[in-house]
Amino acid sequence: MDTTGNSTEPTGIAGWAVQLMEQLGGFGAGLAIALENLFPPLPSEVILPLAGFTASRGRFGLAEVLLWTTLGSVVGVLALYGLGAALGRDRLRRIVDRVGLSNAAICGQLYVTRSAVEKHINAIFTKLDLPVGEAHNRRVLAILQHLRVGAVQD
Repeated sequence: MDTTGNSTEPTGIAGWAVQLMEQLGGFGAGLAIALENLFPPLPSEVILPLAGFTASRGRFGLAEVLLWTTLGSVVGVLALYGLGAALGRDRLRRIVDRVGLSNAAICGQLYVTRSAVEKHINAIFTKLDLPVGEAHNRRVLAILQHLRVGAVQD
């Protein structure tokens, strides 16, 4: 509790991640990172600093955090790779076309302004040389361009 009587413990996703790491130690940090790969609403930008916060409480050390979070990241990526291989390119394209966060949702998750998100997203679209205008969905075009490049490299 702080001096006003309010709890200083994290809540929401942050609270869940801290509780997971306090109960399971470094393995909990690795599990949170593996889940972050599978469920994008769990941002590693929140989980990794919280692993440091939890480690500072003496629950586990830096070496343990690095080991478990690296292992968790690899396990999560391998799970996604397996999912992609099982679904195939065409099915995966249909799913990707339907999934995505709006700029407002990104703002809410990252706690930044909408103009900051739009500035960075537009910079990416410009670097990809995607057309501007109401007739084009630049997010879908970016995904399709990425999948085409991947097909050429395969």
